[in-house]
Amino acid sequence: MRPPAILSLGRQPPKPTMPEYTPSSRGRKLSAIRLGAVLALGLFGLTYGASFALVAPYLMLPLLSPLVVTAGIMIWALPQSDRTPDRTIAALLCAFLVGLALWPNYLAIALPGLPWITVIRIVAAPLSALLLVSASSSARFRRDISLALKSSKPIV
Repeated sequence: MRPPAILSLGRQPPKPTMPEYTPSSRGRKLSAIRLGAVLALGLFGLTYGASFALVAPYLMLPLLSPLVVTAGIMIWALPQSDRTPDRTIAALLCAFLVGLALWPNYLAIALPGLPWITVIRIVAAPLSALLLVSASSSARFRRDISLALKSSKPIV
């Protein structure tokens, strides 16, 4: 059964926005590459999961490297922006310095199986994350940091 004719009153029917599908001439080669990539990813996942199950309580740090690499790629791929959280970075830096000078290390959160979670670590984690994000996404921030580092040779 044919679809009903469009009453256009002298206008042409709109052209399709997407071109018609044409199969790729590299179809078999591309699907072989995709299959190989899926198999390699599956093999990596099985190996990673098995090693995590075998050595998890003792050797956790090497198993965290894929997460650190993924986080680094995500921070590197952030879009450029001129807005940086300058006041938040300054407040966290002041809190870090006060915690470093005045807060004793024995006043910390001690969860079983983890190192002590001190005030310095609580403040340093978001401070370092904000510094990395700002350095990755703001040219002004990188320029200001480089000027500050160039002005004092002993710091470098």
